[in-house]
Amino acid sequence: HYPLRRQRQMCIRDRYSTKKRNITGYLTNLRYISFFTLFTFIPSLLIAIFSLFLFNFGLENYFNKKITSAVNNSYDVAKNYLEENKKTVESDVLLMSVGLNRAANLFYSNPQRFKKIIRSEKILRRVDEVYLIDSSANIIVSDSRNNETSFIPPSEQNFNDSLKGLPVFISSNLENKTSVMIKVNNLIDTYLYICLLYTSPSPRDNRQS
Repeated sequence: HYPLRRQRQMCIRDRYSTKKRNITGYLTNLRYISFFTLFTFIPSLLIAIFSLFLFNFGLENYFNKKITSAVNNSYDVAKNYLEENKKTVESDVLLMSVGLNRAANLFYSNPQRFKKIIRSEKILRRVDEVYLIDSSANIIVSDSRNNETSFIPPSEQNFNDSLKGLPVFISSNLENKTSVMIKVNNLIDTYLYICLLYTSPSPRDNRQS
């Protein structure tokens, strides 16, 4: 019986050793797989995060430039429009003053005809408001689509500047209104005061066309 018992013990020992080796091999393989997965996943995750950051940064930077460019272009358009509008109104008041100076005698002899000349000049220049005022800012004659409450009296400095014979722009808090005045030399203590109302660049384009 001893040899048989010895043989059984060796068989059990072999099975145990085989099982132990299998477990050791399984754990080793699992460790290798874990390390491989970990070292493969981390770079991929870092690349994904970095790519997402670059995409967001690039997209945000792109739209910021687009928005900034749009705002700057809108500002430039508005600024150019105002400058052109001021030049147009300045030209209008000069030409109107020439016409009124030529018809100055009608102011006294035929006031109704003189008013018709003012209306014709207003329609020709496409001006919204026309006033003749004295040095105290009293309205002598008016032709306006609005009532006279919209009239903004010039300052004393405006009157002094207009004595030089050049157009003088009247400061106003209204962003959609440009007002300018000039001395009418052939009338006693009389100034031509005109206003142009606008809401968008389209009126200017219509005027120029």
